[in-house]
Amino acid sequence: MTRPNSLSAILHGTPLWQILAVYLGAAYGILEAIDLFQQRFALPNWLFLTAFVILFAGFVGVATTALVQRAGRPAPAEAPAPSAGAELKTLRRLFTWRNALITAGAVWALWGVVVTGWLIFSTQGAATGTNLAADPALDPNRIAVLYFDDHSEGGVNAHLADAFAEGLTHELAMVPGLEALPRSFLKPFRGSDGTPPDSIARTLGAGTLVEGSVLGIGDSLQVTVQAFDANTMRHLTSIVVVGRRAAPLGVFRDLLRTIADSLRIQLGVEVRLRESMAGTESNEAWELVHLAAQQSDIGSELSDQGDSEGAERYFAMADSLLTLAETLDHEWVEPIVARGWVERRRAIDRATAPRMYDAESAERAIGHANRALELAPADASALELRGLAYNYLAATADDATKLNELAERDLRAAVAGDTTRALAYSRLSDLLWNRGRFVEAKFFATRALRADPYLERARAILNRLCQISIDLQEFGDAYRYCDEGRRRYPTRASFLSAELMLRTSVAQEPDPDSIWATADALLEALSDRDRVILEPEILMAVAAGLARAELADSARAVMRQARSLENGDGVSVDYREAYIRLLLGEEEETLRLLARYLEAEPGDREYIANEWWWEPLHGDPQFQELIRAPE
Repeated sequence: MTRPNSLSAILHGTPLWQILAVYLGAAYGILEAIDLFQQRFALPNWLFLTAFVILFAGFVGVATTALVQRAGRPAPAEAPAPSAGAELKTLRRLFTWRNALITAGAVWALWGVVVTGWLIFSTQGAATGTNLAADPALDPNRIAVLYFDDHSEGGVNAHLADAFAEGLTHELAMVPGLEALPRSFLKPFRGSDGTPPDSIARTLGAGTLVEGSVLGIGDSLQVTVQAFDANTMRHLTSIVVVGRRAAPLGVFRDLLRTIADSLRIQLGVEVRLRESMAGTESNEAWELVHLAAQQSDIGSELSDQGDSEGAERYFAMADSLLTLAETLDHEWVEPIVARGWVERRRAIDRATAPRMYDAESAERAIGHANRALELAPADASALELRGLAYNYLAATADDATKLNELAERDLRAAVAGDTTRALAYSRLSDLLWNRGRFVEAKFFATRALRADPYLERARAILNRLCQISIDLQEFGDAYRYCDEGRRRYPTRASFLSAELMLRTSVAQEPDPDSIWATADALLEALSDRDRVILEPEILMAVAAGLARAELADSARAVMRQARSLENGDGVSVDYREAYIRLLLGEEEETLRLLARYLEAEPGDREYIANEWWWEPLHGDPQFQELIRAPE
């Protein structure tokens, strides 16, 4: 009698269900181990997938081999069966346990060689910059947290999806060694399902992409987050946090702790998140603030579309939600500041003309900012808000100089405390430019663009950088910013306006044909309403170019045409004509026009004192008297 001391003999005597159960258990253990190593060492997704396919094929092979080997064999208590047919004998020769083991060993060996080769290649690629990503390699510590999706029925948790993404971005931005891109960087890619993630990463210069989703079912709330290495689009980590829908703040904090641990492993950065995290212990207050943010965003979108009544309904709703949140936690700064930002937007929407902001809304914004700063004296958002509101009030106030000084103080403090405050940088640049402090204005405009290249005001910032560069006679920079603006915003007229300024300035020899061509293109790009308003100024710019070309009669004829088209008080036209008169050698008329301009715009004295247009007058006592600040 033969002892069952071989593997085949043991397997022949083991029931089929036991063989398959043992196989499935071993396969589960193998997949768990691979998943663990994949998470721990940031291995690619295909590693797990190919292992799963091999194990599934192995399961089919084991089941087939077991069935073939048992076919036609008698059970232990039965008499021997007739000899098997030729086809069955052939199958038994092919599907043997020995062949199964040899095949499995070969497949796993080949898999191991492929994995090892990939690891060696990817490591060398990372070291030499020859990986799949275009050089230079993206910095993995520069993180883009994409907007989270809401997979809940009816989209009822959209505000929480935004809150988790925004909160995660804010907390990561506080970590030394990490650069979490501001939310406004991601706005152009919100809902852009057709944009490949690697294209988003390349556009933003982000080496790590984080995406997530929120799913609410009954009282359960699940947040799923995944991180990718943007250089290779290899999967770094997956995180799933589950909690109670009634306690979203707890879910948020669990998410932050979990991703902090994961990023510490993946990026080698010690991620220490603030103990306070959200700044409140009230789930209701926290959720109300983020629900209000959603309403405020809708209001802003409606306002941009020209629906002021619809916008006001949403702003009122946002303010009501924030007021309720404030009553739930009197010590929390965020709802107070958020109410101020709602008022700031109202000040813009209720403006009676460009830069003629609603004073009552601006004053309420200052009041909210003051209350917030009593609780948190260094809060950058409150300082930025108050600085902006002071600047809005200065546009129509008698004490504009004092208000602008207060605005400058607060805006400088805001950017000193938080270098991502692009709006504060932009407004500070604008304020300093209007006061003739061109070097500082250019510095802060550059910082605004760097802090947020996708800011809604990026067009205005690029245009300002072009014009400030002209004021500084840094014409190389002026051309660069103008070209960048034309590339980004090909349908916007503002960069044609900047190009016209360059063509009529000392940056190049005056060419009347190209000056007229640029002016015509600019007029064509304007809307009918803007053309009526701006055509006199555009013609004055042409006249300046003709005066520089020593075509005095033509310049005077174009000036007369511009004057005949005046449709307002003519203040800006006075300023431009004053420059043309100076080019024509008519200094007395230049001074008369400047005096009339400054009578209407006394706040522009500092600007005129520093603009190179007026350098020939710097030694003139009458000019010095004009630009002298009042006692």
